[in-house]
Amino acid sequence: MQSGAFAHPEFDAHADLVETFSSEVMIHSLANDQEPKSRFLPSKWEKMKVLKIMKGIREGRIQVDKKPDDKPDVFQMWFEDDQEAQVRKGPAHVQAPKMILPGHAESYNPPEEYLFTPEEKKAWLEQDPSDRELNFIPQKFNSLRDVCGYSNFVRERFERCLDLYLCPRVNKRRLNIDPESLVPQLPKPRDLRPFPNTLALLFNGHTGRVRSLSMDSLGQYMVSGSEDHTVRLWEVETGRCLHTWNVGAVVIKVEWCPNKDHHVVAVAAAKKMLLIATGTGNGDETDITNALFDSDDVTSASSDPLDEVDVDVTVVDTAEADIDDAARKARMPVKWTYHAGKGRHGRGVRAVLHHSGSVTDVAWHHKGDYLSTVVPAADSSSVLIHQLSKRSSQNPFSKKLGSIQAVSFHPTKPFFFLATQTHVRVYNLVQQAMVKKLSSGVKWISCLHVHPSGDHVLVGSYDRRLCWFDLDLSSTPFKTLKYHEKATRAVGFHKRYPLMASASDDGTIHIFHAMVYSDLIKNPLIVPLKILRGHEVTGGLGVMALAFHPTLPWIASGGADNTIRLFQNIH
Repeated sequence: MQSGAFAHPEFDAHADLVETFSSEVMIHSLANDQEPKSRFLPSKWEKMKVLKIMKGIREGRIQVDKKPDDKPDVFQMWFEDDQEAQVRKGPAHVQAPKMILPGHAESYNPPEEYLFTPEEKKAWLEQDPSDRELNFIPQKFNSLRDVCGYSNFVRERFERCLDLYLCPRVNKRRLNIDPESLVPQLPKPRDLRPFPNTLALLFNGHTGRVRSLSMDSLGQYMVSGSEDHTVRLWEVETGRCLHTWNVGAVVIKVEWCPNKDHHVVAVAAAKKMLLIATGTGNGDETDITNALFDSDDVTSASSDPLDEVDVDVTVVDTAEADIDDAARKARMPVKWTYHAGKGRHGRGVRAVLHHSGSVTDVAWHHKGDYLSTVVPAADSSSVLIHQLSKRSSQNPFSKKLGSIQAVSFHPTKPFFFLATQTHVRVYNLVQQAMVKKLSSGVKWISCLHVHPSGDHVLVGSYDRRLCWFDLDLSSTPFKTLKYHEKATRAVGFHKRYPLMASASDDGTIHIFHAMVYSDLIKNPLIVPLKILRGHEVTGGLGVMALAFHPTLPWIASGGADNTIRLFQNIH
């Protein structure tokens, strides 16, 4: 009635209470249902969640027992510290440099050595103020109470303010780099064995400086040329001298023919280049060697009967005027003369090529049929190429190319290397054109050697430098080494092992590991291995010749002390 509603006759506001849950326990109550089976089995979905969490922990995405970041008590309210630098405009603030702390000279009681003498005081007064080390004269007082006022105090503070106001300040970033990290990590020498490291044999016999050495293609024999006018044939393993030829002049260069069937040595002495048959081959090789020199105009070298006795042979000098006239009539740059060999092996001087000047260098082609000679005094015909099979000589250059020091043939291509005083020129003999000109940067080139691959050239100089050229890279040296104390006399590569050597007048031989990779992206690896000593410096000259063994890691050296030394990889 109070709510404004009307009573309904069917509505019972006070219905009877039905006690559904009473104190009486029933057998089958409403809430005593059987437990479902799923409550006694592990949850499949919880297992998947646990596996997912375990995987995240293993991968590091979920950190277990991660320590909360300790935030500082004082922090930026509106933005982070790293954002402040981005918001700031203009140049960054640079703190002013601090004033220099006072030294002992500014003490009121300085040591006696800091006080000026009358002479020093007079010199200080006469100096310009900008040149003085100190802008005051040190004084000594008995106590601090006796110190008077500093007259330059206001001026120094004024100059300090000018420096802070007018002098710009810039932050210079210093690179914190460990010096050891800049040094290339090279392998240890003991990991790069084998290489020659010990003196094994000493060859005695020459009475003059040994100027040149050369080994045959098998490494069994070695020839040496000396200033005592002799060419000696040695057995490498025993050091025994098998034969001696007296050529009548200082021997400048000896080179063994690279053809295994031709046992011939080219010798440069004075104005002649001699081709000497060593007689060290077997029957077939001896016949092939003799066939090179058999001719109708062969002159007998001796009236004695042919035998197999090894005796000293002297090459009879021919009148130079007669040779020049004969060469001029035949219109040839040189005159060829032939000599008969001795014994059934045909040992001895078999051919002599007479030039118009002194021969300073000889180089063989890798096939053994061509060889080149250098005659610096012959102007336009200073470089000549001779062919044994046709017994002819030709001049590949029509004009003088400068002061020529050394020549060499490419091991596989028809390229010809010619070293002048400061440059190395590469010519293509087929196209008759210069392919490349290498600039060494040295004052005077002394020697030249081409790598067995033909893509690298090694040049030594009298100013102690050793230049490595990569023909595929640049016309300037890839590496310039300066380890010797005196002039570099000889350089060389090993034909089989990655070894390189250089000899100098300081009496030492430097052995390097020189690995050339087939991958063009990799640069050659050059590692110093060993410094071989043993030769004595005589008359300012040391080691003058080098020769690597063709198959073993051995090296032979000839020096100004009249000896030849063989170094082997003993330990």
